[in-house]
Amino acid sequence: MILTSLLVGALVGGAVAGVVIFWDEVKNFVAEQLGKINPYWKDRFLDFSTEVERIGNNIKIKVKNFFRSKRNSVIEQTTTKTLSQDEIGELPEHVRHKLYSKSGMIDITADVKQMLELEH
Repeated sequence: MILTSLLVGALVGGAVAGVVIFWDEVKNFVAEQLGKINPYWKDRFLDFSTEVERIGNNIKIKVKNFFRSKRNSVIEQTTTKTLSQDEIGELPEHVRHKLYSKSGMIDITADVKQMLELEH
């Protein structure tokens, strides 16, 4: 019984640590992209979005930054990064469900904004 409890605890702890690795990778990538915005464009920054897509055993993260031009049109800057399953650890349950039940990109912007807001 004690051994079973220890094994279950280790598995749950490992899964939680894996989920943290995934969110850390996403959060760090988004923060890095936001930090690279040229000072000229910072005053024109509107918003960003974050999407993920499963490609085989890899996860592709896409960050889109939106800016307002002098002519009042919206400019979109897109940056992508591909991570192997080994690099990201365990996916959060709701993200994994979306990635395996849908094809294409899934939007995780609300999750990322919530994470970034909690830190600042």
